[in-house]
Amino acid sequence: MDDIARTLMSLQDLDQVLARQKHQYISISKELDLQGGISIMKEKVEKARLMELESKVEIAKIESEVSSLESKSSELEEKLYSGIITNIRELTAIETEYARVKQSLEELKKKIDSARSKIDEISNRYETMNQNLVQKKDAWEKVKGNLVQEKSVLGKKYNKRLKERNVFAESIPEDFMRDYIRLFRSNRGVAIVRVTKGICQGCLVKLPIGDLEKMKFADSPVLCNSGRHFLTE
Repeated sequence: MDDIARTLMSLQDLDQVLARQKHQYISISKELDLQGGISIMKEKVEKARLMELESKVEIAKIESEVSSLESKSSELEEKLYSGIITNIRELTAIETEYARVKQSLEELKKKIDSARSKIDEISNRYETMNQNLVQKKDAWEKVKGNLVQEKSVLGKKYNKRLKERNVFAESIPEDFMRDYIRLFRSNRGVAIVRVTKGICQGCLVKLPIGDLEKMKFADSPVLCNSGRHFLTE
């Protein structure tokens, strides 16, 4: 193996490590940004709180209507049975209005029973979600500390290897470096491969005579006919 091939192999090893570390670093950063799902849970808890508040306002509104109708019902009942009103037409009108008020009261009381049942369900859900949020926050603080530390260590390792990588890159001729970068990106991190007994270890296929002849007389890595890899012994 010539010096350029040896340097490219070392560079490839480093770049593969750097690619894995970068992927891991980005994953940790995303997890930290998401805060372990706390932000999403906070939104859900806030939504439940607003639903509870809206339900309480709705119940208060219905209770006010019930109170008003009960007062109206008492007034009408007193007029009906006090004996003060003797005009049959007026009594009939009061009876009709009284019946309408009583029916409205029954409907509102059913409505308020349903609303109270609903708010109990919403309140229980809100309380449970709030408790889960508190527990998740506590658990996240522990996980967060480990992730921050892991990210810091990973970043330092990455920067150190990146400096080593740049040293290798500086010693590689520009035309080889240009092809290496293209091949590394297009072949998922594999730019240069060994050839053993005429078989490309990247594709695991026997190389054509043309590629083997090029390798035999070359003093540096050669591109295979497919243009997918540098070849070296």
